[in-house]
Amino acid sequence: MSLEKSRPYMESLSRLRDRFPYLYFLEKARREWKDNAESCKATVLELHGDHFLRRDVGNARELKDHLEARSRPDQPQEKKTGQGASSCRHRIYIVQDLSNAFLETLGSHFQVDPYVFASQAWVSHWSSHRSDFGMPQRLPSLHSRTTHSTLRYYELNNLHDETETGRSHSTDSKYKLMSNLLRRVEKQSGVDRSEPPVFFVRRNVSSWVRRDGNDWDVVILTEPPIRFENEHHKSEPYRHGYPDFVPWSAAAAVAQSPPMTAMSMLEAIATYWTNVASPDEIEALRADPSKARDLLETICSSHWMVMFDYMWTKLNDSEMGLKEITDHHGWPEDKSKLIKNVKKTLMQGIAWKRRLNWICGEMDASLKNLGVHPGASASPLTGTDEHVDFRYMRSQFEMLKSEYRQFSEYLASILEVFQGETALEEAKMSTKIGSASEALTRLSVQLAEKSYEEGRRSAEFAQISVILTAVGIVFIPLTYTASIFSMANDYGPNGGRFWVYWAVAAPLATVSILLFALVSRTQSLYNSLAWALFGPHAKKETGVNEAIPHENISPSHGASAVQVRNDQEHK
Repeated sequence: MSLEKSRPYMESLSRLRDRFPYLYFLEKARREWKDNAESCKATVLELHGDHFLRRDVGNARELKDHLEARSRPDQPQEKKTGQGASSCRHRIYIVQDLSNAFLETLGSHFQVDPYVFASQAWVSHWSSHRSDFGMPQRLPSLHSRTTHSTLRYYELNNLHDETETGRSHSTDSKYKLMSNLLRRVEKQSGVDRSEPPVFFVRRNVSSWVRRDGNDWDVVILTEPPIRFENEHHKSEPYRHGYPDFVPWSAAAAVAQSPPMTAMSMLEAIATYWTNVASPDEIEALRADPSKARDLLETICSSHWMVMFDYMWTKLNDSEMGLKEITDHHGWPEDKSKLIKNVKKTLMQGIAWKRRLNWICGEMDASLKNLGVHPGASASPLTGTDEHVDFRYMRSQFEMLKSEYRQFSEYLASILEVFQGETALEEAKMSTKIGSASEALTRLSVQLAEKSYEEGRRSAEFAQISVILTAVGIVFIPLTYTASIFSMANDYGPNGGRFWVYWAVAAPLATVSILLFALVSRTQSLYNSLAWALFGPHAKKETGVNEAIPHENISPSHGASAVQVRNDQEHK
């Protein structure tokens, strides 16, 4: 993209947003950038003869002064090198973090394709569900590996959180890094309980090459080292980081330098080219500045190897834990807890499989930037392949994705077995409950039949009692009266006072009958009132044991009971 030099670089970007949609994402990212961020700095490596000289620039203002000075051939000779500022024809500019000032300085001087800045700013493309969180890709034909590229990698660290002592879970959003670039800390559990939790951060490293005849400049955009805004949050490379790839013959040259795992990407690149690179490597770089990306590719591949080792160890640990369960003498009695643990492991396996899909996609995007299309990434590896390390790690993650897929399928099959056994046990229990319920039903039928027979007998006895009571009411007073007046004298038959017998007996019998009727009626009203007030327990509380009249027994009740009994006998 050729921009108007008469306009500020970022103003030109704003005018071209409609033609290049990714500029919207770049503008969205740089709104939050701080120009005075502590993490922003740059280093210039100048190639003189067969070695590089390093010059550190603290901020974008110093970098701009340097670029303006090298553009003026009348500058005085440098005291340290004895060479003019414009005599150096090959330079590497390494920029750590991004700010609007650095973007304006680099973009306006080198006319950098803004897609490089946009690719460096954003780490998420197609893997996020948020439409405003990714950045559209470009067609492979629009990539020129001799001009620019962006490589992606995951940096894995151990987390030491002094504010979370004794806790195993915390919110990732509170672990904010000191950087203008939006990077999310994705926290994961350690391989075992003895290890602290780990986290990984998605990282980018981008490069841009500008040629002018035999002269060239390389701009490398890196990310700052991991530092949290909260001083209580500490970190260190996971299991001491990736192994240094410095040849053993050159190890003595860097023995006094900090290990590469403790360096930022900027320091690792600068240290390599100033202290480690052989004359042959420097000469190859002089002839082809795109060779500067080989070191970036090696560092990224090393980070991918650390991530692969962690995920491979996690998979083996999960498989071992599952094997201990399945090799146990008999299934544990608490199958619900076992099913819960298997489901949890299955969900973790599915999540890691999805993560591996993202990793493979991000590695494919990096290979596309290197000029290796996804179809060619599956071809056999050879020792002469310049991208052998990156392609090897891509194949390893593809293999790991297959292992996670098989493990998830195995977990799903075990879960089906456990759930099937649980369902079978529940069915057996339901059968037992059904048998018990059937037995209770038979007992209820028998009790109903017995209750019906007892009620019928009680009704018959009640009828007889009513008849006897009626007879007694009529004859007992008469008999009693006759016994009284059975005395001699005038009270006997044909006596002068025989009329007294009838005068006393008849009213007495009438009064007795009326009194019986009154008592029966009063008792019926009392029972009805007690039922309305106290419910079915009224008879128990009042002590009344009323006989069941024959006509109040439902014939259908007796018939249904007998029918149930006949059906059972038939079965």
